[in-house]
Amino acid sequence: MFQTNIHISGGALTTMIISICGGATWAAICQSDANPGIGDIFDMIRLTTGTAAVSGIVVAPLFGMRGFNGLVIALIGAVFATIVGAALAAIAVGGLPGLILGPMFVLSSLVTEPLVGGVWLLIMATAHCVSETERTRP
Repeated sequence: MFQTNIHISGGALTTMIISICGGATWAAICQSDANPGIGDIFDMIRLTTGTAAVSGIVVAPLFGMRGFNGLVIALIGAVFATIVGAALAAIAVGGLPGLILGPMFVLSSLVTEPLVGGVWLLIMATAHCVSETERTRP
């Protein structure tokens, strides 16, 4: 019947997945014991999705490389995207102190809350796998 060969570029797809990771990670934080109670949850999810997209644009090229080295580079990119996205969101909410406090809060939540860490790891691994598939597509 219909066959379309429309491909989203790997970088755009990775950026989209990373932006979803930002919103999903914040939603998981709000469901955990680490819930800071900042603002309306849906406004914060929109904000964190947007700031994660901005950081995803920067780190998208680090995802999708093959082998162990590619996995390590993707992990570094994922952590960097998380730090930048959290800093941007925290600055938007609380001003300049958020530059340090936002990433510290999100990274500590990733480590101490199993739900938050699991959601983050699953979505970032998906971004890496999808990006790897897009890189190898003819």
